Amino acid sequence: MQTAYVTTPTAHPIQLVAAGDGPTLIFNNDDVNQIYLSNEIGLNVNSPETLSILEPLGSLCVMGTQDIYAAPVTPGVTVQVFIIPDGIQFTASPQQIAAQINALGLATSALQTAQQNTLVSGIGLPLNASKETGGNLASVADYSSSIATAAGSSIAQTDDVTLTLPTNLGAVNGTSAGVGINHGVKNLYTAGFGDPLSIVAGGTETLIIGFDRPGYIIRSQPFISGAEASPLLEYDMQWYDTTIGAPIAEEIWYCPLPNSSSGTMKLYGKGPTKANQLQLKITNLSAVETASVVISIDETSHHISRDDWRTNEPSSVATSTAPGFSIPSGDPFALLQANMVVAGMAASATEWWLLPLYAGEVFITVNQSVAQASLLQVVAWSQVISLVPFNGPSLLAVSIPAAKQNGPYSVYLPRMPCLVSFTNGAAAANIAITVNGIEYAS
Repeated sequence: MQTAYVTTPTAHPIQLVAAGDGPTLIFNNDDVNQIYLSNEIGLNVNSPETLSILEPLGSLCVMGTQDIYAAPVTPGVTVQVFIIPDGIQFTASPQQIAAQINALGLATSALQTAQQNTLVSGIGLPLNASKETGGNLASVADYSSSIATAAGSSIAQTDDVTLTLPTNLGAVNGTSAGVGINHGVKNLYTAGFGDPLSIVAGGTETLIIGFDRPGYIIRSQPFISGAEASPLLEYDMQWYDTTIGAPIAEEIWYCPLPNSSSGTMKLYGKGPTKANQLQLKITNLSAVETASVVISIDETSHHISRDDWRTNEPSSVATSTAPGFSIPSGDPFALLQANMVVAGMAASATEWWLLPLYAGEVFITVNQSVAQASLLQVVAWSQVISLVPFNGPSLLAVSIPAAKQNGPYSVYLPRMPCLVSFTNGAAAANIAITVNGIEYAS
């Protein structure tokens, strides 16, 4: 463990982690002072999108793949920071927490007295109720006889709480009687088949949507009308906390663009909300074709553990770039991502298949009727690397041994379409390849 003292101004921050250090835990050991964290050596407080704030007695685990610089939020103070390689968790001692509460004035005698004599804002004393010595209500009957609402009126609460309280809460908050507040699923945005989003080649459509619930659900069906060398659509999910005016999180997904509105490819996504506002930027990466995007976004009270986006079989996706690819059968929602079968595959021939969208670990098995050496590859379809889908970054390249049954081979797929290729050995053979995903609980 190392100890650093963060005292330099934002123009000359101290470096806590260097790229290549590996997983590292950063702990702010100060009771009251925050520190800025940034990947940029010149911290700019006027660019909050480049900064994170580490709270007093707070910790942060980083992967150690990028430089991390720090400076105090309050100029002139010195903040002690612990740097723990391979650390996972660091918890402040009870003495530190007590000292922090005292330093922040959260437990003064005057404040506690005020809290004892005042109920929570919006909830008044029951009618005709009085305070006894020690702060207790005169009787339970007085408390249950009447509840003052946030609007100042009174609603009777004399029956079984489990029967009438939901009704009263609904009436107070303007919802239907008996309906729980912010429970269930609520649609926030829809652009349907009758009026889809129309995004020109290279264009971007930005949706700004507020969220109140812990989970999101997205459904989309994009398409173009003609052939395209690299038909992709980018969904850039940027989460903002409007109370501080700063970005909190971002995840970017890519999906292929079918070249027909009658195609069967649909995109389904879900995940945890990261802040109270989503800025969704949808970019058409096609060079010539206008994209039509049918999309619906909901919020849900269901707590979802991870971002999980998938497509069904992209049956009408094609590329005008040779050698082209085939669409395998499968059921990605049942974790069979793809099932590829080639009868009588010619010697030394190569086949390509486009997998449905799925981010996470998959296992690939290869069966061949002739025990011979062959080649299995998985590449990501990334326009950042190449406009040619087949020239994307390699995720897996395996020389299959001279055996009929091979695998499983593990590979982690990113948030973008991926392609599988198989090059046959020196003799014609029947080939069967399966790709299976791993379900994540949510």
